[in-house]
Amino acid sequence: ATKANLRVTLGDDWFYKDGKLQQIRDYLADAETERNSRMSEATARINWLEDAQKDGDISADEEQELTELRAYRTALRRLDLSTAPKINWPDAPA
Repeated sequence: ATKANLRVTLGDDWFYKDGKLQQIRDYLADAETERNSRMSEATARINWLEDAQKDGDISADEEQELTELRAYRTALRRLDLSTAPKINWPDAPA
């Protein structure tokens, strides 16, 4: 290796190259993917419950679940991902 292409790996996530410590993984992109996945799951269930609500065929438990899912989805939308990978994810409704 020459000085120009010297590269030292420091664990799985970092490497030293060109006089700089650089991160291999894009934690922000990982967090965005995770949030999108969680939001998709919540939205699919919300849509199903809203259809039942529109049809007048929703139970009291399902009404409560719908309220909790909407709050969960809002919490996901407002989540600060800039702290990735140390994100305090909201708990999904049971």
